[in-house]
Amino acid sequence: MDRISIRRIDTMAKVEWDHLCAESRAEDLRFLTRLEREYAIGENTSGEQGEALFGACLEDGTLIAVGGITKDSYSDIEETGRIRRFYVSADYRQYGVGARLLAEMIRYAESYYEWLVLFADTERASRFYMAHGFLESADYPFATHFMKI
Repeated sequence: MDRISIRRIDTMAKVEWDHLCAESRAEDLRFLTRLEREYAIGENTSGEQGEALFGACLEDGTLIAVGGITKDSYSDIEETGRIRRFYVSADYRQYGVGARLLAEMIRYAESYYEWLVLFADTERASRFYMAHGFLESADYPFATHFMKI
């Protein structure tokens, strides 16, 4: 797993990620399809200050994981960011790829936010985030977990 790099993705147009979208749809997870649509219509391009899209890539540039950070659009509190559209290819789970990607995203978010929130829609995702310092809570709109950073 040493040959995997975590990097910020400036534009989805430069990244081949159809395989990740297809894989997530096969798992009945539709959030990457939503991300693709949001980018296409300019609704969520992670272009604002404090917003970014990150990817984990193999040495040959193949994207194997993706995750974004945006200002939390469900909150009036400026210091709250939201982890969005986080997905790791099934072939690379349990190897620390997701942990490395999340750690880089949190490092980035520390410059802009005091809090991070997210919505985990599976028990496996909930356990992953809790293992990395997030707490469960129903106190944030449309969020299942939060973290003070």
